[in-house]
Amino acid sequence: MLALIDGDIIAFRCATSMTEDANEGLLRYRIDEMMDTILKETEATEFKVYLTGKGNFRYKIYPEYKAHRPKEKPLWVAEAKDYLTAVFNAEWAEGQEADDLLGINQTIDSIICSIDKDLLQVPGKHYNFVKKEFYRITEYESNYNFYKQCLMGDRTD
Repeated sequence: MLALIDGDIIAFRCATSMTEDANEGLLRYRIDEMMDTILKETEATEFKVYLTGKGNFRYKIYPEYKAHRPKEKPLWVAEAKDYLTAVFNAEWAEGQEADDLLGINQTIDSIICSIDKDLLQVPGKHYNFVKKEFYRITEYESNYNFYKQCLMGDRTD
């Protein structure tokens, strides 16, 4: 089983758990623990980690995309992403988001590992590593979730 892992969520969660006086060793430990847990719980034999790169095409279409979200990134997020890249060979999604690559690369033999509800628009196996819940999204459910999101929107975006 191939685990497709949302590296943005791992970086953000581990970085926000750090204090200003913490050290990089603690950050690395937290990332290693989260990755180990995901791989054990999904019984993955291989994995790919994705991070959002620069130049998201959505801003060209709608400049106010994610305008309501906080602008400041957690203090340790850059170091977390660097570590995911160096140690776990994270792939950067240039011109798009990590979520896009998770969805594009989902197959019958993979599992999306994320807490992002938007990814429930992608059929297949899913694992929410915070709630420790597995889901199997059917084609019908993915379409339903997509159209529901189109009609309701997202307050955080």
